[in-house]
Amino acid sequence: MNNIKLIYIGLLIWMMPTLLGAQNLVPNPSFEEYKSDTNCLIVSSKKEFISIMENWTMPTDGTADILNNNYRITCRMHPTPDDRFALGTQSPRSGDLMAGIFTYNDISYREYLQVKLDQPIEQGQRYIAGMYVSLADSVQLASNNLGMFFSQTAIDLDTTRVIQAIPSINNNTVITERNGWVLVSDTFRLDYDATHLLIGNFFENENTTVQRVRDTVGTFRLTYLLNLCPTTFLFQTYSLPTMME
Repeated sequence: MNNIKLIYIGLLIWMMPTLLGAQNLVPNPSFEEYKSDTNCLIVSSKKEFISIMENWTMPTDGTADILNNNYRITCRMHPTPDDRFALGTQSPRSGDLMAGIFTYNDISYREYLQVKLDQPIEQGQRYIAGMYVSLADSVQLASNNLGMFFSQTAIDLDTTRVIQAIPSINNNTVITERNGWVLVSDTFRLDYDATHLLIGNFFENENTTVQRVRDTVGTFRLTYLLNLCPTTFLFQTYSLPTMME
């Protein structure tokens, strides 16, 4: 099975912090607020994910990962672990935490992140959103189609497959950067009001481009790490501010 454990999601979701007074609509944009302080935790269910994270949830049964600098160094969920089975050695773009999700595998397995916005997205208004991403060191494949979808309600599906939705922001190029962080961002308008943000790959395998970046057998096939943070036009968890017309 060709697994692609997505990327490090140092999602900084901010709504245009480049504008003075712009409000970040994404709560806990850099994953720094969490409930459970364990020595090491590999997420295995929605319930477990919710038990450790503030605000963020998983909309499907695909199990996103949380990497934490406060875990013991021998834990594979430490960002720079002493563990040969770990995803790699990438520090969060800011703070101590970041998230990791699968964006592709042979049977269309996917992982997503979901958060309720502090204020709803208003129909017809112009917004800007973004996130910083980095490919995990130990993966064999990289993909495109890391996107952001804004939903009218919370999504809770008993599946590990693709969420059928059209993202408002989508990265069409394959991200292969392992050492640094790549900003994925854009402006958008919705023709409906929305209350929730979802992050992941919303396209089936036949519409997703992958690129082999490593031949080593036994490593993860694809993983992106998202690091969200509230910085000027950055995504280590961006926020979503309304842009002035």
